[in-house]
Amino acid sequence: MATLAQRIERAEPGSRALWLVHTPDGPVRTNAVVVATGRCHTPHLPHWPGRSSFTGRLLHSAHYRSPAPYRGQHVLVVGTGNSGTEIASVLAGAGVERV
Repeated sequence: MATLAQRIERAEPGSRALWLVHTPDGPVRTNAVVVATGRCHTPHLPHWPGRSSFTGRLLHSAHYRSPAPYRGQHVLVVGTGNSGTEIASVLAGAGVERV
């Protein structure tokens, strides 16, 4: 299990339902992206180029329930507020290959 803890410059749909996440240290491929934005239970999923054509799983933190579906996968959590950091911590300790 590895943890990605750095600034995300851009996330874009990659091949075979993967995300290509661009960081200052280079690109990272991930199976899933969890967007943890919004405040006080009001989900906000921002628009970004390519989001509508992505065929993988995209989940807002308001709809996250369990780390089980993500075991063995690479998952990107976007957002450093309470929801994002809590979800990232749970995923990292629950068999997710890379958070």
